[in-house]
Amino acid sequence: MAGRWTPKDVKATSVARLVAGDDVGEIAREAGVAEATVYEWVKQAGALPPKKALARARDQLINEAVALVASGMSVPDAAATLGMSPGALYQRLAKVGVLTELQQKPRITPQQKADAVARVLAGEPVDKVAAAFDRSANSVYRWVQQARQEKAGGNRDASQRADTPEACTVKPPAHSKVDSVPAPMKTQAGHAPADYA
Repeated sequence: MAGRWTPKDVKATSVARLVAGDDVGEIAREAGVAEATVYEWVKQAGALPPKKALARARDQLINEAVALVASGMSVPDAAATLGMSPGALYQRLAKVGVLTELQQKPRITPQQKADAVARVLAGEPVDKVAAAFDRSANSVYRWVQQARQEKAGGNRDASQRADTPEACTVKPPAHSKVDSVPAPMKTQAGHAPADYA
């Protein structure tokens, strides 16, 4: 089934508007055609719709980022060079399969974590310990905090076994305030004071 004839100037104007970023629905309504027809005109003209042009530009940007990181530049420096955030660049590099310094960093063992905590508790500066273990100071602070919590009273969020007799007995909480609350008092709500009766 052949479509209806549309003047070339209407097609050209529609293509130019779409490439400029106008809404395809609005363009199609004004031209009296379906949205798919407008996209077909764009394809015939050899132009790119804005979303495809943006995707191609983004792909080119990622190719440049891959080249910069492969040449030895750090991801934050490459992101600054390309004008994007390091977080976004890390995600895009991971999608294309590029290993970054964060992904190449080996996992730390529980023994290494315990050693780092011991060094901090012994008085060594956190920044120095963090650098020695190739971790951030925030990570080391978190490990020290966790160690202090475990030492203070165990991990409250840890799962407890339910197959022991102790776990099945109901124990009253040690911090109950029920005994220290006074008995309810008679209120005067709804009663007139004795002076007015």
